[in-house]
Amino acid sequence: MLFLEYASYQLSIPEEVGFQTKAYRMEEKPEQEIQGKKQVYAWRVNSRKAIAKEPWAPSILSMVPTLYVRPEEFIFDGYTGNFRDWNSYGQFQYGLLEGRNQIPSVLIQKIEELTNGLAGDYEKVKALYQYLGENTRHVSIQLGIGGFQPMPAREVYRTGFGDCKALTNYMMAMLQQIGISSYYTIISTNRSRLIPGFPTANQMNHVILCAPVEKDTLWLECTNPQLPLGYIYNDIAGHDALLLTGNGGVIKTLPAYSDSLHTEKQQITVQLSGTGEATVQVNSISTLFQYENMLFFTRLSPKEQMDYLRRNVNLTQAKVENITYREIKEKHPSLEVNYVVETNSFGNRTGQRLFVPVNAFRQSFSTPAGKSRQNDIVISFGYKDQDKITLILPEEYSLESLPPPLMFESKFGHFISTYEIENNTLLIYQEVYMKSGRYPASAYEEFVNFRNGISKGYDGKIVLKKKE
Repeated sequence: MLFLEYASYQLSIPEEVGFQTKAYRMEEKPEQEIQGKKQVYAWRVNSRKAIAKEPWAPSILSMVPTLYVRPEEFIFDGYTGNFRDWNSYGQFQYGLLEGRNQIPSVLIQKIEELTNGLAGDYEKVKALYQYLGENTRHVSIQLGIGGFQPMPAREVYRTGFGDCKALTNYMMAMLQQIGISSYYTIISTNRSRLIPGFPTANQMNHVILCAPVEKDTLWLECTNPQLPLGYIYNDIAGHDALLLTGNGGVIKTLPAYSDSLHTEKQQITVQLSGTGEATVQVNSISTLFQYENMLFFTRLSPKEQMDYLRRNVNLTQAKVENITYREIKEKHPSLEVNYVVETNSFGNRTGQRLFVPVNAFRQSFSTPAGKSRQNDIVISFGYKDQDKITLILPEEYSLESLPPPLMFESKFGHFISTYEIENNTLLIYQEVYMKSGRYPASAYEEFVNFRNGISKGYDGKIVLKKKE
């Protein structure tokens, strides 16, 4: 068994410098000694077993010994601040914005042109957010104090680019010009919670804008205004954030969506011939995080779109054509994709029988079995997939057998697979609901069985027999 034999961290500072610590999964109190005019502190970790690499494991940061060390007060490029609490750290960050909201007169005129006559703050924010997306691009700038302080709004207008800090400050300056208050907001895209009462600069890595408007609060991603206004994307939904105000920093938690709202709904119509050929009409609508996962599709060339859709069809000799899509940019956005699949072999023929897949448009769930599990199970993304398949049978065939209907539920979600026969048409409905969450390692066998049950439902075969 691999393990960590020994690790240490040593801090040597002048006696008069104060600091605080926060430790997880290790001893917080250090060894201490005096060396000349300096205090030396040492933290040690001994004999730790290696962490097994497992699928659906928690983040490594949540499992290893972690030590945070921060000064009580600091000076950075001439700017002073302290880490007494999140309010105080917010005051430091707010001070970095001073004097950086000035914009040229030509932009002021443009703002007035874009917003004059619009009813309500929401429509005005929408107009300027669209302008931001059409006239700026994201470029990361992280030099010195530039890792914390935004480039002046005037410079963003002149150059047409900026990082998350600069573009957020620029949008805030434009809204300020028409009397709409907004808040520069610091957030993390990879950790959902800030440590209560223990601010440090490295807990956050991104900046967005909070704009309260009529009975709503908009969270604006200014580095990617292609995202719909009001949509809270996956990397920040439900995360803690630090809003900067003239009175300091205020911790807010962004809204999060219910798992069941992240849907992909497919309407599939299969016109099957007696020789196994088929023409398949597919309508697929993805919402919220599933919409976000499909946004790349809108940027693909027609050939790339065809190749992507083809890879997700479990049929041989299939051709994808007549692709169209429609993006609905609303607060709850969606992407609708329509296409046609032509195939010479929708299933396999053996003698008088035709074996047809229940669902050729879902991939099986690959889930490695494990005799023992060391780490908890973490499902970070919950969703719901719904498929309504209309299979029009060839006249010369009759239905001989179907897979059994399935309906099972566990702590991880549920799966449904049902069949209904109407004349020569078979109606198939399948639904999988996967819940996000953290589950004990002892539940891994149940997790594997749950996913294997879904795979069995997707991989089922329908048997048609040729009529006498």
